Amino acid sequence: MLPTLTTFKKICSLPAFNVEKLFTKKAPFFFAKETFVVKVFPQPEWHTKDIPDQRIGIITGKKAISRFAVHRNRAKRRLKTAITNVFLPNVPKGYDYLFTTLAPVVTEPWPKLIQEMESLVEELNAAIKKRSGNKKTSKPSSPRTSPTVPSKHRIQ
Repeated sequence: MLPTLTTFKKICSLPAFNVEKLFTKKAPFFFAKETFVVKVFPQPEWHTKDIPDQRIGIITGKKAISRFAVHRNRAKRRLKTAITNVFLPNVPKGYDYLFTTLAPVVTEPWPKLIQEMESLVEELNAAIKKRSGNKKTSKPSSPRTSPTVPSKHRIQ
């Protein structure tokens, strides 16, 4: 009997020129786990309809994983499957996610990798909710005088 063909959802990836910019940029959200590190960036305001709502970048380096392509490809496959099954359905849209794999992702048991991905989803949703809550509750800035500068020295 022939095995059935399993189809995976396509992950919309970040273009290489965007990854280079984001890799060096400071991320508003940064999460480090035992098997991977995630940087989360809000998508730019000029975001058009031809750009997907969620874009993913996966970095597997020779120094972090192994010099053998077999190990790096396995790490990328395992992380990509965990992302499609657990991460993407449960995170908010409108962000770019940059995953950097670490060495344990190759040998880590699958249930533990899924557990780490689920804890990442919870932390990320809480952080985004907290940040969006702070923006909504903040009062508009009003022009007021500074208490540290005496009134006779203020520029008017």
